Amino acid sequence: MSPANIEGAIKASCPLVGSAVAIGDDRRYVVALLTLDPDAVAAYAAANGIADTSPGALADDPHIRAAIEAGIGDANSRLAAGRADSRSSRSARGSGSRAATRSRRRLKLKRKLIAAKYAEQIEALYSS
Repeated sequence: MSPANIEGAIKASCPLVGSAVAIGDDRRYVVALLTLDPDAVAAYAAANGIADTSPGALADDPHIRAAIEAGIGDANSRLAAGRADSRSSRSARGSGSRAATRSRRRLKLKRKLIAAKYAEQIEALYSS
């Protein structure tokens, strides 16, 4: 299954997710690195009385994690084949993981850069 299909299903099912990167080359299953959408998660925190709105606290909040896991479950049910793994790793928002292309205004993921930058977190997802 195409990583873009998995990422699209996750983003469609998880409004709190800002970006998703499916990783699974030469692996038994696919995992995804997720970043939170700052606007969506801030609104969710305000609506649900979450006081600590720092990025790390929001990424670790059990209510937000449960909402994301529910979205992953929904994305899994929508995918024709394969499954996105519900294991996740939080990461700080960083630059250098997307690049603009001339042919499209949409930003494309730099998969090799992301895989190298977050290699430790990716390995932890596969070993857990």
